[in-house]
Amino acid sequence: MSLRRVENSSENLLMNLFNHGVSNVQPRYILKKFIKVYKTKIIVSNNSYSKTYNNFKNILPICVGKASVDMANTALSLLKNIDNKISEGVIVVNRENFKKVKGFKVVGIDEAQFFDNEITEVCNSLANNGIRVIVAGLDMDYEGRPFGPMANLMATAEYVTKVHAICPETGGLAQYSHRKTKSSDLIVLGKEAENEPLSRAAYFKRKQKKKK
Repeated sequence: MSLRRVENSSENLLMNLFNHGVSNVQPRYILKKFIKVYKTKIIVSNNSYSKTYNNFKNILPICVGKASVDMANTALSLLKNIDNKISEGVIVVNRENFKKVKGFKVVGIDEAQFFDNEITEVCNSLANNGIRVIVAGLDMDYEGRPFGPMANLMATAEYVTKVHAICPETGGLAQYSHRKTKSSDLIVLGKEAENEPLSRAAYFKRKQKKKK
């Protein structure tokens, strides 16, 4: 066997191992492996645990995290033969996956300030089709300006709830996010992203000091 053929064989072996490892952690594979569904019961089990559920009125799938869409679709596929037990479900998705959501009555979207303006159209389309849409995000950036699509989302929402931190300087409601570092980038990560909540009075007092 030539050296080149050995290299190719090793590459194929490593690639096969990699693909096998990835497939084993796919949400749909894990759910199908550990959840067995029958017409009137559900069995959840692994090497050390087994639980049978057969005395339930409704099933409410709740899917959260990066794999939430795959989990939701797999859960619906597994549970479709249960006798009309799925009443509704909740799924929280990230930016890349929120368009893939189907078959749910509630859609939750977090960190909406980082989406582009298309999210407003998508949220309205979902709502117009009878889906309840819950969106969370920062309404203003560190400069006190509307953050991304948040202004449009708030304008088209039926209900808007603002949640405030407490200003450490005045003790009042903190509606501004003051960046403590010198970075002027809109989006920063790590230590450069260190912010503190400030009230209106404290925030503009800081801004005046910076101008001087």
